[in-house]
Amino acid sequence: MDDAARDAFLTAEPAIVAAIATLRADGSPRVVPVWYRWDGAAVAVWSEPSYPWVRRLAHDPRVSFTVFEQRGALRAVYMAGVARVRAAPLAALRAEIDAIVSRYCEPADVEPTIMRFERGADRAVVTIEPTTIRAIANLEE
Repeated sequence: MDDAARDAFLTAEPAIVAAIATLRADGSPRVVPVWYRWDGAAVAVWSEPSYPWVRRLAHDPRVSFTVFEQRGALRAVYMAGVARVRAAPLAALRAEIDAIVSRYCEPADVEPTIMRFERGADRAVVTIEPTTIRAIANLEE
C-alpha cells in the first residue's frame, strides 16, 4: 500500500479494532485490543492510566501497533514506535477521546459510551509516534 491507501485504510469506517503490544518487566510481550485514531502522523488511544499496559509504557515506551482485516482484502498496517502517555481529567482530554470514540460509535452513543467509563479519575490518552510503518494489502485478483 502507498501512504494514501494506508491512511485511507487507517481512517476508514467502520473502524477496525487495533492491537497494541507492550513489554512486561520480564521482556515478554502483552497484546491488548484498543480503539484508536490515526491523524496521518501518530496514533491516539484512550484508556485508564491504571491499566497495566498503560503503566508499562512509563517504564518502557516501546510499542507495536497493528490494524488488520480478517476478511476481504486482508489489508494490514504494522507500526513500531514510542508511546507517550498523557493522564489528565476527562475534561482536559475530551476532544481527543471524543474523536477516538466517534470512530466506533454512532453519534448518539458517543457520550453514553464515554460516560460509561467515567469514574471521576484521570483518563489517559496514549500517543504512538511510529518509527517504522509497514502497510500491506493481500488483494484478490
